[in-house]
Parts: sequence; structure tokens; C-alpha cells
Amino acid sequence: MLTNTIDLSEIRKQLFAGGIQEIARLAGSSSSAVTQVFQGKYENPEIMEAIIEVANKHRSRRLKLTEALNKLTDK
Repeated sequence: MLTNTIDLSEIRKQLFAGGIQEIARLAGSSSSAVTQVFQGKYENPEIMEAIIEVANKHRSRRLKLTEALNKLTDK
């Protein structure tokens, strides 16, 4: 299985609140199916693609927020 070679738990930890639901909505699946993919119990290409898309989106957002916060604290 593909998910055995990838530590999806680290990706899951980096998602903002509502990330599982966002992935499920994008993949046209249920939240429980997404959770099963993260746990390595289930493999679904559509969910994996949605995980990649949402994780990239959240990472980009996190970087922008970090940069903005750093600008506020710079003197």
C-alpha cells in the first residue's frame, strides 16, 4: 500500500481545523473515509489527491500568516 510508505499522520497534524471535512468535500467522500486513509486502513486516489491539494493550501496559508506575524513583531 502506498500509505504504508508515507507518514500521513504528520500531514494531518499540519492541517487547520476543518481540514478533514475540506478534504472529504473536495474528494466527494465522507470524513470517516478520509480518516481511514490517514490511518492507513483505506487507500483512495481521489482522497490522496485531495489531501495533497488541501495540505499545500494550508501550508501556504500558514507561511503567509507566519510572515505577517513576523512583520508585526519586527521593529
